[in-house]
Amino acid sequence: MTYSALLDIETTGLDPFSNRVVAIGIAPLFLKDWHIYVDEDEQKLLAAFWTFVEQNPSMKFVGYNIDKFDLYFLRIRSLKHRLRILPIASEDLFRIYPEGVRWHSLADLQELFSGVRKERTGQAVQEAFLAKDFDKI
Repeated sequence: MTYSALLDIETTGLDPFSNRVVAIGIAPLFLKDWHIYVDEDEQKLLAAFWTFVEQNPSMKFVGYNIDKFDLYFLRIRSLKHRLRILPIASEDLFRIYPEGVRWHSLADLQELFSGVRKERTGQAVQEAFLAKDFDKI
């Protein structure tokens, strides 16, 4: 049986060759249980993500533009740290709702599928990370 989870990452910029991942959010669909991975050490952060993927082999990740941004960024940064990259099933909502869609953040998608909204903006996550205030993330 395949399970789906929303995926959203926060980064210090848009270029995976010069910027880094600061947080990875995973929210299983129709559940209120979120996994937020944050670590000052990017290699440990990415390793935790790949461990989650390995422990959940039937997981399909859903998100807006995840194929061309989130998963691409995670793979490039993981290669930089020489981490093992596993196959990931995904459903990119950008292919279904290409323009003007409101559902692009993890909070938007979680609300759409579960009716629960946890507001965390990418800017707020980045600011908390830079301030080393990991509890806010």
